[in-house]
Amino acid sequence: TKIKGTNVIEFVSYIKESEMIKLCCGRNMAMMTPPSDDNDENKSKHMLQSLVWVDPLMVGDVLLTPSPPKIGRLPKGTRKSDIHGTNGFMVRFPPSINFGKGNELLGIAHFHRPEHRKTSDFAKHGHHYTHAFFTISDESPFFLKRLSNEFVFRSRSKREGFTEDGDIIQFASGLELIPPELSSSSTGELVVAYGINDCESSILVLDIGVVDGLLLDVENGHQVVDLMKKVQQD
Repeated sequence: TKIKGTNVIEFVSYIKESEMIKLCCGRNMAMMTPPSDDNDENKSKHMLQSLVWVDPLMVGDVLLTPSPPKIGRLPKGTRKSDIHGTNGFMVRFPPSINFGKGNELLGIAHFHRPEHRKTSDFAKHGHHYTHAFFTISDESPFFLKRLSNEFVFRSRSKREGFTEDGDIIQFASGLELIPPELSSSSTGELVVAYGINDCESSILVLDIGVVDGLLLDVENGHQVVDLMKKVQQD
């Protein structure tokens, strides 16, 4: 509906609790869709899939039923890092702008300190977040293809006399790809939406070429935990 006296269009939608399904048992599970052929008559039947865990990488089919089966339970003792996926939907790199790296899906993940969610002097749950971009293959068998180093978003609350820093709580939850024909970049742009200290929101727009430069190739068969090194504080 159009708001009276303005050119603003208001769109309101409602989701019934009876229409919701419960996904179990990953953490911050991103959605993804398998590649499909435009000439495939059965493409509407392709399942919705979920990136259940970033480390170890695990993808499961999402069945849209009232009581879907549990997917992604990790056996006790599974070797893994403390990285978690965050974005709601994985972004597909079109062949024209993925720089010859093959078909891959882009996501963003985070770490927080400490890994547990107990209340501390810093925050009620996790704090001192860092993020990392990653890509995976876009179809089975799924595997980790590329991973960036950790980074933080520059704080938008810099005060005079203080050095540049990042907020202790930064949670990226949205990725959107802007194709070259709709962006100011010849390669396209990536919009990252994130929350700040659980009370503000912001976006960051990056040139796809910059994102591509941050991503480092991962040796086939390696997981995130295989690439991490312990930092010893003097």
